[in-house]
Amino acid sequence: MSRIRVKCACSAILLVKASRAGTKAKCPRCERPFEVPTPEPALEEPEVIFAEAPILKHTISSSRQRTKSRKTHLQLIPLYWQS
Repeated sequence: MSRIRVKCACSAILLVKASRAGTKAKCPRCERPFEVPTPEPALEEPEVIFAEAPILKHTISSSRQRTKSRKTHLQLIPLYWQS
């Protein structure tokens, strides 16, 4: 059975049966009367639409350029310490 979450004026959070919606109830903490609200309708999940990705030309660099960048990268990292 579904339940409705209600926050009382005393900040108590109560779970009330959905069948009690529209009726009056009393807070067990502060004993103030409150009206159980009607449950909010469930929101429909939006439909997800995927767009096609654009086709890009010349996105891969040549192997020569990749080799140079690797050497530069390795030169920045010391492999051993000199005393």
